[in-house]
Amino acid sequence: MTKTDVADRTRHLDGRFASEHHTPAEPIGNSLELDPVTGKVLVPTVFQRAAVTPGVLDDNAEFAFKNGHCVAFAYAVARHFGLGGVTVYFRADDQSIIHAFASDGRRFFDVDGEVDIVEWERHQFEYDVDEFEFDEYDDDNNDEEADPNWDVAELDDAEAFSINDSEWSNGLPAQNYALAETMMVAYEARLEENRERLAALNDRRRPAAA
Repeated sequence: MTKTDVADRTRHLDGRFASEHHTPAEPIGNSLELDPVTGKVLVPTVFQRAAVTPGVLDDNAEFAFKNGHCVAFAYAVARHFGLGGVTVYFRADDQSIIHAFASDGRRFFDVDGEVDIVEWERHQFEYDVDEFEFDEYDDDNNDEEADPNWDVAELDDAEAFSINDSEWSNGLPAQNYALAETMMVAYEARLEENRERLAALNDRRRPAAA
């Protein structure tokens, strides 16, 4: 039996390497346009341009993938790990995207790692999601604790990859899919670090044996 090089394998989301040989997919998008001096990619965000180093998941990369390029990152993650697609939260009045996650319908991932989606909604929209039923919202309801101006949509691969030319592009900079793809090795490392941090936290919380 031939041993498969680790570099040629992809991780499952639980951190184990897949047993099957991983054939790298075709590159996403066009080749990257690097600044000849810095070697970085200058990408527009919803606030300002960010200088991002391909393959380096640092503060600049996080800023870009949280503030304008979240769809590209979610698409790259979904494609890399074989998830079902991309989940987008958007403003209902103009269909502008608030944030996007790679998701299999049960677990949600963005540049930070795996996200507790209920807590994310609670923080993002600042109301008790357990008590608020979006589908039953009445336009005449003046409940200040409820924010009806958002909804959720599931995008398949084709929809997520063509978002630059679709109705979902409202308010977004052109998605840099190629740049997001370069981050997947670093993202695997981030997921592993998050798992180790959580395991260590759980160990500290576990009562000592009598």
